[in-house]
Amino acid sequence: MPGDTYPKFLAAAVQAASVWLDRDATIDKVEALTSEASDKGASLVVFSESYIPAFPIWNLTHRPLDQPAFFRRLFDNAVLISGKQFRKLGEIASQCGVYLSVGVTEKTEKSMGTLWNTNLLFSPEGRLLNWRRKLVATWAEKLTWAAGDAAGLKTVLTPLGHLGVLICGENTNTLARFALLAQGEQVHIATYPSLWPFSRPQHSQPYDLGKAIMLRSAAHSFEGKLFTIVSSGVLDEVGKEDLCRDNEEIRSVLEACAPAVSMIMGPRGSQWLSH
Repeated sequence: MPGDTYPKFLAAAVQAASVWLDRDATIDKVEALTSEASDKGASLVVFSESYIPAFPIWNLTHRPLDQPAFFRRLFDNAVLISGKQFRKLGEIASQCGVYLSVGVTEKTEKSMGTLWNTNLLFSPEGRLLNWRRKLVATWAEKLTWAAGDAAGLKTVLTPLGHLGVLICGENTNTLARFALLAQGEQVHIATYPSLWPFSRPQHSQPYDLGKAIMLRSAAHSFEGKLFTIVSSGVLDEVGKEDLCRDNEEIRSVLEACAPAVSMIMGPRGSQWLSH
């Protein structure tokens, strides 16, 4: 007699550059890449941390006094929950028939300065399944993002399994990881930026973000006997030029950074796919 059967699906871990600090153009890119992934059979499409409108790398490379103009551009292009850009993301998930996970910088109508590092998960019907704000902004990110809460720290039961999401440094938060594992997480989504300037290259060996991501993903997958879908960003030349301009010191910091990686990690803690 045949036994039980279990779901099989194709996931797409997108590693692509945002259209630098341009919310609407970046959402158009989300639509194009999601459509491409869906055409290739993907049921789950995952974009990186703060993909819309871009990750605020200037928090790590610029002095606070030099950041307000960047913050204003980020705020102007942030996503308002229930706004038209938010609705557009739901429409993309529905039109492509996929579960869509996308990192955004979120703003609110109740404040002209508060932002959150948020992950949105939509169903193939375009319905919002989970709305996660990063619990604590990491290090210099506190110059941009407010602290979140645990309201979205949960798994979502879908035909693909129990889906959970953690954002960047949350993947080193033992209790956050346990909270998802304790709820029976089966597919873990982990999102990261394109790079992480942690020190000046002349002072110490650059932080290897790619290696750190691999270690964290392997540990969580092996401990939970689950699949981890990792999506990291890309800093393109447009973003790099805007950050550096004529500042060669900032350029040297960015160019010394080890790049992030995207991957799918299996329950044995081994990679199925990476790039």
